[in-house]
Amino acid sequence: MRQIKRKTLKTNLNAAPYFDDFNAENNFQKILFRPGFAIQARELTQLQSALQHQIEAHGSHIFREGAMVVPGQGTIQRYYSLKLANTFNNIQIDPSQYFNVDSPTTITGVESGVTAKVIGFKAATTTDQALLYLSYERAGTDFETVVFEDGEEITANTTITHSTTSYAAATSSATTYASDYSVAAGSSEAELASAEGPAARTGLAFTIESGIYYIRGFFVNNLEETLVINNYAEDFTGTVGFAVTETIVTPEDESSLLDNSTGSSNYAAKGAHRLSVTVSLSTITASTNTNNFITLVDVKNGKSNSIGRSTPYAALAKEFARRTMDESGNYTVRPFEYFANECVDISVGRDNLLGKYTVGTTTDDGNIASSDFFNISVSPGKAYIKGFEIEKTQATIKDILKAREFENVNASISTFDAGNFALITNVYGTPDISQIAGESTAFKTVEFYDAKNTTRGTANGNLIGVGRVRGIEFDSGTAGSNANATAAQYKMFLFDIRPFTVLTLSDTPSPTLLATHANGGVLVTGVTSGATGFVYKDDTSATKVNLTTVVGNFQVGEKITASDSAETGAIVENSGNTDLTILAVVTKSFANFKQVFMEDADSGQDFTADFVTSVSTNIFGDIVLEEDVNSSIELEQLTSSSGRLIQEGFDTDIVKLFDTEKNRSLFKLPKSTVKTLLTTTNSGASDTQYTVRRQFVGTTNGSGVVTFSAGTNETFSSHSEKDYTLSILTAGDGTGAQGDLVSLSGKIAGAGTSSITVTDDTIFGASAKVKLVATILKTSVIQKNKTTKLMKQLKVTSGTTDAYGTRPTDNTISLGRADVFNLVAVFDSEGASTDAIAPEFTVTNQSGTFTRGEKITGATSGATARIINIASPISYILSTSISFVAGETITGESSGASGTIGTLTDGSINITNSYLFDSGQRDNFYDIARLVRKPHSPAPTGRLLVIYDYFEHGAGDMFTVDSYVDIANQMDYEDIPTYSATKVDPETASPAGQFQLRDTYDFRSKVEDIAGTSSILTTIDEITGNSFDFFSRQYDGTGASISDFCKPGSTIQSDLEYYLGKRAAIVLDDRGLISVIEGSSSDVPRRPDVPVDVMKLADLSIPPFTFKATDVTITRTRNQRFTMKDIGKINQRLSAAEKMITLSLLEKNALDFEVLDANGLNRFKSGIVVDNFQGHRVGDAYHKDYNNSMDFSKGVLRPTHITNSIDLEESVTTDAARTAAGYQKTGDLITLPYTEVVLTEQPFASTVERVAPFKTATWKGNVTITPTQDNWQETEIAPQITINQNGNYDAVVSALGNNIGTVWNSWQTTWGGIVIRDDGTVPGTSGQSNFGQTPAGALQYDGDGDGDG
Repeated sequence: MRQIKRKTLKTNLNAAPYFDDFNAENNFQKILFRPGFAIQARELTQLQSALQHQIEAHGSHIFREGAMVVPGQGTIQRYYSLKLANTFNNIQIDPSQYFNVDSPTTITGVESGVTAKVIGFKAATTTDQALLYLSYERAGTDFETVVFEDGEEITANTTITHSTTSYAAATSSATTYASDYSVAAGSSEAELASAEGPAARTGLAFTIESGIYYIRGFFVNNLEETLVINNYAEDFTGTVGFAVTETIVTPEDESSLLDNSTGSSNYAAKGAHRLSVTVSLSTITASTNTNNFITLVDVKNGKSNSIGRSTPYAALAKEFARRTMDESGNYTVRPFEYFANECVDISVGRDNLLGKYTVGTTTDDGNIASSDFFNISVSPGKAYIKGFEIEKTQATIKDILKAREFENVNASISTFDAGNFALITNVYGTPDISQIAGESTAFKTVEFYDAKNTTRGTANGNLIGVGRVRGIEFDSGTAGSNANATAAQYKMFLFDIRPFTVLTLSDTPSPTLLATHANGGVLVTGVTSGATGFVYKDDTSATKVNLTTVVGNFQVGEKITASDSAETGAIVENSGNTDLTILAVVTKSFANFKQVFMEDADSGQDFTADFVTSVSTNIFGDIVLEEDVNSSIELEQLTSSSGRLIQEGFDTDIVKLFDTEKNRSLFKLPKSTVKTLLTTTNSGASDTQYTVRRQFVGTTNGSGVVTFSAGTNETFSSHSEKDYTLSILTAGDGTGAQGDLVSLSGKIAGAGTSSITVTDDTIFGASAKVKLVATILKTSVIQKNKTTKLMKQLKVTSGTTDAYGTRPTDNTISLGRADVFNLVAVFDSEGASTDAIAPEFTVTNQSGTFTRGEKITGATSGATARIINIASPISYILSTSISFVAGETITGESSGASGTIGTLTDGSINITNSYLFDSGQRDNFYDIARLVRKPHSPAPTGRLLVIYDYFEHGAGDMFTVDSYVDIANQMDYEDIPTYSATKVDPETASPAGQFQLRDTYDFRSKVEDIAGTSSILTTIDEITGNSFDFFSRQYDGTGASISDFCKPGSTIQSDLEYYLGKRAAIVLDDRGLISVIEGSSSDVPRRPDVPVDVMKLADLSIPPFTFKATDVTITRTRNQRFTMKDIGKINQRLSAAEKMITLSLLEKNALDFEVLDANGLNRFKSGIVVDNFQGHRVGDAYHKDYNNSMDFSKGVLRPTHITNSIDLEESVTTDAARTAAGYQKTGDLITLPYTEVVLTEQPFASTVERVAPFKTATWKGNVTITPTQDNWQETEIAPQITINQNGNYDAVVSALGNNIGTVWNSWQTTWGGIVIRDDGTVPGTSGQSNFGQTPAGALQYDGDGDGDG
C-alpha cells in the first residue's frame, strides 16, 4: 500500500495579527457564538480553518497531492525562436512591438521570403539577444528555405516603433542575428544551440490548459500558460511542473480588497487580509528542492516520459488497487513492444548500422552515448501494477551495456585433427613441404601418374593430375625405404589435388594453347556445354589438352573457345582455320592415381612413390573407363536420376584418400567470442604452444654426423618413427644410396633442446646431403600479423591475348593478391581508351591530416564516404545514397581532420552490383581474390577501376584473434571476417563449416602475388599474369606467407580470454518507471532475480560482446489481461481440444482392440479410421461408391435416403364439418375455434390532413398470386454451400452427381426443428431430451421409434 505524505500550508498564520491557533487534535468541530459576547477575530479565522480542515480531510482522502481535479492537460511541443540583432539603424530595438495577442503580427524575411506569425517575445538580456517566438507560415521564395537566414532584414505587416523611430508596414524594421556558427561550417551541436548560434532555431516549450489542481488541501486554479524550456534546442532533461507560491494579500497591496459598499460610511475602508495560493509553470532538475513544486511531467532529452491525464485519487485508489491486485495480480491491458537498437552509429563487417544518438551526447537514460551501449525501446502501453493503472504514452528508451565482460581460461586445448592423406610405399626421397633457401620450395607441385613406378626416382605412365604435399610421416612396416622399399608405408598429407580432364581434339590447335602462355593458364570453354577448365602446361601437346579446375562436363563433338584466342568468337581452330571439335573426354579421379612424382632441379633428388592400392569388388561413383573393345566388362546404367555408374563383379586396385572431411588448415578454439590469446594474467605475452613438422637440409661431416637447429622457443621432440623422416639427397661415402629413407632409431641426440645431431657413419659416411622432416615443439608462439591495407586501386584494361582475368570483359576479374576482405567499388569508364575514375572533390581550409580509407561525414548533407587519397583533390566512395554538397565541412572519423568541400567532380559509372566478391579464402590456403560477374549482368563497355581492402601478412607462426591490426576503424574486433569451409568434419557439432576467424587457429599459407601488383598502397595495380590456374599458385614469391604443418593428432595449448553473455529483465513498477535489471555475465547466464513489487515485461538474452543490437533475443513475458470474451474464446478452443483428445482416445481404443483370426491370434491392423459421424470430413465424399448419410443429432452413420414432399389436403369442405372436427378456417388460415371479443375501442374517427392537398393521386390495387400456395422440396439440384464446417456437407458439394439425402433427419431439422414426443423426449434418446433441454419451437411429434416419419 502506498503512503502519501500530505503537504500543508507553509505560511504560519498563528502569529500577529491573525493568531490562528486552530488545532485539529482538539476536535473542535463548530464555533458557537453567544449573544452578549464580542466576536473575536481569532474565532472568525478559526471558523475558516475548521471548515478548511474538513475539506482538506475529505480532499486528501479522495485526491493525492498535486492531483488534477478539473482537466488542465499539458503538452511538450516544438517552439520556434528567432534572434534579432539588438540594434537596427543604431537604435535599440523593442521586440514587444512585434507582439499582438488579438491580431498576431506577420513578419517576412527580405532575402529569404520566409513568413511567420509572432506568438511571443523575450527582451534582450546581458547574455541573450532579443527573441521573437514564431509560428512559421510559408517557405521562402525558392520553396526550399523554411527558416529565416542569419543577418537578413525583416519586415512586418504593421507599423513597428523602436524608441521614437517608426517603420511602416512592409518596411525593414529589424535584422536577424548573424552568427559565426552554422551546420555548413561543421559547428558542433553545442555551438549551434548556444546564445551565439544561428538566428533561427527550434526550441522546446510546455503548454498547459486552465484547470484545477488539489494542492496543500486547497483546490487551486491554474491559468492557461506556456513555458519556454529551451530557446535554441529541442533538448531538456528535468521536470516540468507548478511552482507553488503562498502570499498574504493586504488592502495596501490590492485595492479590490477595500470595502466596496458604496454610499456607506465604511466605503473604501480597510478590512481583512487574504491568503493566496497560486501556481505557475517552472522547471527543476534532479538536484533542485521540490518542497514548493508539483510535478507534471518528466522530460528526458526533450521527450516526455509521462504526462498525467487522469486524476490520481488517494485512499479510494488504494482500495481499488488492493482489490484489483488481489483478484488479478499484475497484468497488461495494451501490451508493450520492445525493439533493440544501436546507441550510436557503428559498422559491423560491411554493415553500417545507424544509432539513435551521436557519440558523446547524453541519452534519454542519462548516459553518455557510446558503442558500449545498445538501446531497448519500450513502446507506449498500459498496465496495472499492484492494482494501479500505469499508462505510458511515450516510448521509453533504456541503455544497456553490451556483454563485454570476459573470463580467462588457462591452458585451453584444441586438437590439430588433419586428414586428407593417402598411403604410399616404394618411397624414393621426400617431397618439399618447407621453404629452405636454395634447397626446397614450400608445397612444391607433385604430379600423379596412372602407372606404378618401375625405376625408383623416375616417373612412369601418363600424367593425369597434380597436387601439393603438406606433410609426410611413417605409418607401418619397417621404417626406411631402400632395398626394402615396399616394406614401409607412409602417410602423405595432400591438398589442392587437381585430377586432369583430358580432351582429345580433332586436330592440333593453331596457334597452340601454350603459344602465348607457355606455363598454361588459358581458359577453355565448351561452346555447347558451357564447361570450363584451365590448360595445364605439362603433357599438353598436339591434339591432347590437359585441363585442371574443370567446372561442368565437356561433351564429345562440341567446339571449344580459348581465352587468348584472336579468332572470331575465340573458337579454337587448326592451321587451316577449321573449327576444332572434341573427339574424346576422359575425366580422371584420385582413384586412378598410381604414382606420385616431384621433380627437383638437382640431379637424382626427385621424389617418387607408389600409392598403396586396395581391392574393391563393387565400385560406386562417377567413374570414367577408357573404352576397350576386347574388354568383357559390362557397365550397368542406374535407373535413378543420379546418372552414376556401378561396376559390379570386378576386382580392381584403387587408391583411397582417407579423412577427406579433415582437409583443412584452420581449427576452432575451445571457446567462442575469444577476446585475446595475450591475456592480462600473462601480462600480454603469449603462452601458446603446439607441435609442427618442419623440413631441414644438412650435410654430414667426416664422422657421419649432421646437426640441425630449430628457432627461438623451439625444441625437437623425442624420436619416434612417425616424428622423424630422413632421406638422402646426395650419397656420401657410406652405404646409403641417393633417395633412400633412413630410420633414425638410436641415431638422434639432443631431443628436448633446440639442436639435435644425427649420427650414422655406416649409412651416411662423410659428405652425405640429407633432407629431414622433424617434429618440433613451439612455445610462446607469436601470432602472424595481418596489417589492414585500405582502398587499394586496380586498373583493368583490354587485351585480346592477355591473361584470363585481366580484361574487363572476362567473367572473372583477378585482384592479383590473396586475402582481400572487402570490395569497396567497381567503376566502368564506358570507353575502351579512357581510364575509369572515382568521384572526387577539392578541399580548402583543411585542418589535420586525413587517414586513407577512413570514413568522412558531411556536416550539411549528412553524406558519408570513405576516402581513397588524403590530399586535395580527394577521391572518395559514397557509403550512403546522399551526396556531398559544395561548401560543407567534412570531418574524418578516425583522424579528426576536417576541411571544406570546393568543387565536386562525378566519377565513372559504379557497377559494383554487377559482381560477386570472392575473397580467395580456401580450406588450406589463401588464394587470389577475384570478382565474378553475376549471371545476366552485361559485360563492361570500358576500362575498370576496382577499389578494395586487403590484409598484408607479416612474420609469425599462425593467425589468431590478435593478428588483425586496425586502421581507420575499418578492422575493429567486430569486423574480423568469417570463413565458411568447404570441407567439414561430420562429427563436429553444427555449424562446423563456419569459422569465425576471431575464434580460430589459422595455419593457412598465402599464395604469392600475381605480376602487376605493387606493395605501395598509392600505386594503381594492373595485373599482367595468370591467376586462377594451378601452376600460378606458388608459395615462394612476393607476398607469399608460409605456416608450418602441425603434427596430425597433436594438441594446441593456449591461455585465452573470451567474452561472456548475460541475461537481463525489463520491469515496470507501480510508479510507472521502466527499469532494466541485469544479471551476472557467465558461460551459461542466468536470469536475474526480479523483485516481487514489480512486473517483469520481458527477458533479454544478450550474447557475448553483442556485435549488433539485433543479436539480442527479446522474450516478452505474457502478462496479458483476459476479458470474459477472451475466456469464452479459450473455452471454445478447449472444447475443440477435448474433442480432438476424445478422437485420439478412440483411435487408441481401436488400436488396442483385438480382432482374432481362426487360430485365435490377433490380426494385424494396417490402419484405422476414427469418425464421430458428425460430418463427412473423414470419408471420401467425392467417391462414386460413397453412399451414406450422417445423423448429426445421434452421431450415427446411416444409409443414403430419399426425401419427397407430401401435400396436405383438407378432407372436409364445410364450416359445420370443420366445427365438428374441432377447428375452423378463416380465409387460408386454419386455427382452433375462437370467438372475437372487443378489448378496447375508439369510436371517434380521425381524418388525414394533407400537407399539400393539391396535385395528389390516390390509387388502390390488388395482387393475385397463382397458385395461392406451394409446398415444394428440391430433389434435383443440390444447394450452394458457402460454409462447410467440419466437412458436414462435403457429400452435398460432391462433383459426382446429386447427393441430396446425405444428412439424416433433414426432413425434420430443415423444416420444423428436432422431433419431440408428447412426453418431452427426443425419439431414440431413452427419455433424454437433446443436449439436456427442449429446443424452442420444436415440432411436437407422436411417434414410436427412430424410423418415425
